[in-house]
Amino acid sequence: MSGWPPPPLAFPDEAGDVAGWLSGVVEDFLRNPPLLSAEALAQSVEDGPAELIAPIAEGQKALQNGRLSDAVGLLEPVAVNHPHSAALTGLVMAGLGLYQKAVFYWESLAYMLPKEAPQSLYLSLINLGRGMIKQNPSWHPEADAFTLLCRGKGIDVGCGGNKTCPEAIGVDLTPGGAKGAHGGQKSVTSSADVVASGDYLPMFGGGELDYVIARHNLEHYKDHVKALKEWVRVLKPGGLLGVAVPDHGWVDTIRLDPTHYHAFTLDSLQRLFGLLPSMRVAYAGGLVPRWSIMAVAVKTPEPEPFNYIESGIARDIERLRQSALRQKMNGREWLCAECAVEEKRLTGAGD
Repeated sequence: MSGWPPPPLAFPDEAGDVAGWLSGVVEDFLRNPPLLSAEALAQSVEDGPAELIAPIAEGQKALQNGRLSDAVGLLEPVAVNHPHSAALTGLVMAGLGLYQKAVFYWESLAYMLPKEAPQSLYLSLINLGRGMIKQNPSWHPEADAFTLLCRGKGIDVGCGGNKTCPEAIGVDLTPGGAKGAHGGQKSVTSSADVVASGDYLPMFGGGELDYVIARHNLEHYKDHVKALKEWVRVLKPGGLLGVAVPDHGWVDTIRLDPTHYHAFTLDSLQRLFGLLPSMRVAYAGGLVPRWSIMAVAVKTPEPEPFNYIESGIARDIERLRQSALRQKMNGREWLCAECAVEEKRLTGAGD
């Protein structure tokens, strides 16, 4: 059992394949997990809600007994409210082969900890997650959330150097190959295929595209409604629109970047999407906790109904099945069995 905060993990100086390294050691982490003592757990919530203690304590007990899926069921609901729950949830997800979810919880740690946080398990996991993102950009929580939309022909508006889907048509004011000049894209090489402002896309006909993705782009338009209407125009019936913006409930959006003209909370983003003509809001919710929010809408009439939550669960189940096969091939019968238990839990969640 560890004190508070728990000590950092030991990593190799460098790893050619960060996820591969983690795959090789995660079973050892889970057989001897970094758990908080009762005293340390109580200390960790001195300035927070005491009701976090019970699920974390029970989740630690399940993890200690090797019941990974049960541990997730207890820890995940409070993972965005307590760093140790996020840390352990991420470790369990990695053990189950759900690396994208592990990265999600470890990235959320970056927004929970104070800026001058001491070296700890949590900083170790933030760095581990970001190492995996660097090698697999599609594992970034925002990219992973929107790859569910990437089917057919579509555009990534304001893509910068971070296309959500490699096959998407990148649209940006910075030409492909040139360096970005502002905000998070400063000095980043653009991946744009089309040089254009996202609120004027005459190169695409009405009803031409299957999806439009815009991550941290909508807040940059003086007339954001014009941009949204243009994105709706180019979508075909059943086409999907996905938008991510900073969460103004946690982030001072306007101060964050001088080119930000609008600030959104989840309520205001959901209301805005609800006013779009010929669009049904399929999902609106948090994205990276304490950093970003998202909304997904479908252009009507829909040839086939789209359910964002069910699509995500189906993808996780497929990832679990692939992980179970790998674990079985590697002789890790325990982890293989836990993948099956977690699949059963997720199947129940989708009912």
